[in-house]
Amino acid sequence: AAGVIFCVSDGHGSAKHIEMLQSSNIPVVLFDRELDFSLDGVFLNDFQSAFMATEFLIKNNCKKIALLHGPMRLKNISNRFNGYRYALEKHGLEFDKNLLFEGDMHIESGYNMMKKTNEKNLDIDGILILNNFMTIGALDYINNNNIDMYKKLKIFGYDMPAYVHSLNPNFNYITRSRKEMGIQISKMIVNKIKKIAIENKVYASERYDGDDGGQLNKYYERVDKSYKYFKNKNNKFSWDWYELWQDAHKKSFTVAKAMREDILKDIRSALEKALTEGKTFREFSKELKPTLQKKGWWGEHIVVDTE
Repeated sequence: AAGVIFCVSDGHGSAKHIEMLQSSNIPVVLFDRELDFSLDGVFLNDFQSAFMATEFLIKNNCKKIALLHGPMRLKNISNRFNGYRYALEKHGLEFDKNLLFEGDMHIESGYNMMKKTNEKNLDIDGILILNNFMTIGALDYINNNNIDMYKKLKIFGYDMPAYVHSLNPNFNYITRSRKEMGIQISKMIVNKIKKIAIENKVYASERYDGDDGGQLNKYYERVDKSYKYFKNKNNKFSWDWYELWQDAHKKSFTVAKAMREDILKDIRSALEKALTEGKTFREFSKELKPTLQKKGWWGEHIVVDTE
């Protein structure tokens, strides 16, 4: 094969297959799901999408939001879980482990988890479901057993047909343009086969469909533009912060006194990871510190400006 577009289904098994392809020097790019190790690909921003969904529920007066999730060993699920938890924290809501239900990503598990939330008579007013098949199962349970749950709960899922919201106004969902992702991943694998420099990771734009969708979409379009603006900056060395000013700063990424290419790249990579995974400044700093310490770029040093 000249190259492989790889869609992850299981984290452990997929990693072994990718290692086998890479050992044969076959270019590989990931589609849709990330793995624990870094690899080029086109993905949904899982943290941001779950944060967006949870925040929507909160802004629609939901205070007790149950989470129907898949196995935490899957990176996309753990990132979505973190987005859910961060939204609760941001809005001062309690994180309640009793409102967490784990399934296996299939329709039947969504059905069974929704059944549990109903039979336990939980004091909840919102539900977030972290994948499409479990969302189908959950809605199937409601439609066939307790249609009144639509009146009681705001429900948010992933990747559903547009007509579902029309049938159930209290159901909303996150989706993305599969056509856009398909074009991006095709360009990426062709460039990799031709050994043309590529952007390591591309995050497809999330789209929210449901009530007030237009307003929310405009906000997240601005977030997406901000990330692309950051990505388009060129690295530039500067001794003092004022050496790059106004128009120059708009086009360049710089850190004062980071005069080595590897140091500037390390800082930029850590910042990009923090942006895409929704990390706080404290988490960003904690993860970056060991890298800079190892390279001797941390703490107080006497450094002379050679220019």
